[in-house]
Formats: sequence, C-alpha cells, structure tokens
Amino acid sequence: MRLVQHQPEANTCMLRCPCSSCNNKKLQNKDDRIVALETQNATILTELAGKKDKRGDNGKK
Repeated sequence: MRLVQHQPEANTCMLRCPCSSCNNKKLQNKDDRIVALETQNATILTELAGKKDKRGDNGKK
C-alpha cells in the first residue's frame, strides 16, 4: 500500500496524500473559504443597496 502517490497532472512533481482525512480537511477548508466569500458578497450587496436607497432614486434615471 502506498501512503503517498505521485500526482501525474502536476508539472512540479508535487505529492498528495490519498487518505480520506486529508481530503476531508481540504474540503472543509474550501467550504470555509466559500462561506467567507458568500458572506463578503452579501455584505457588499447590502452596502450597495443601502447607498442606492440613500440616493432616493433607487438607481433609476
């Protein structure tokens, strides 16, 4: 059984661990980044909506 396998698609000859706990951690990290970006996006959209409302024209010309 190989504990670490070569990643053939990588040009840098990087190694990756095929164990499920490492893969789960990578997925959790990606999930955390997605949640952070979604929260940031929602905050920006809320701020933009507030600026439009303060102008009073709701963006209409």
